[in-house]
Amino acid sequence: MVLGAKKTGKTSIIQQFLYDKFSSNYRETIDDMYRGEFDIHGKTIGFDIQDVSGGYVYDFPGMRNVSFTSADAFVLVFSLDSAESWQEISNLRDMIQAEKGVDIPIVIVGNKCDLKDSFDPDIPHQSVEA
Repeated sequence: MVLGAKKTGKTSIIQQFLYDKFSSNYRETIDDMYRGEFDIHGKTIGFDIQDVSGGYVYDFPGMRNVSFTSADAFVLVFSLDSAESWQEISNLRDMIQAEKGVDIPIVIVGNKCDLKDSFDPDIPHQSVEA
C-alpha cells in the first residue's frame, strides 16, 4: 500500500516503477489498484499495489482498516519541498503500527529531488543529487 500526503507523487512513483513512464499532468487519486509481475530467477512474482489519495486514512476510516489489514507492506511518500508531508509520515507510521504491529515492513520515500531548489529547510535530509 502506498500512502502519503496529497501531491507527493505517489502515483508517479508507482507508474515509473511498473511502466517506466512519467506524466507531469496532475490527477488527484481516490483509490487505484495496480498489478505488477516480475520474473526473478525464473519465477514470476506477482503483487498488487494500492494507491490512495492523500486524505484517504482520514476521509475513509472504515476502508482504511480494511486496506491496512490486507496490506503486507507499506510505502510512505513525502515530498522534499513540503515539511507538512514529512510530518504526515510520522502520523501514518503510527497508524500502521497500531493496526499491524511494529514488525510490518515500511519503506519511506523522499520524492521530488528534481526540485532541489525548492527543498523545504524544515525537512531533515542529506545532500540529494537529481
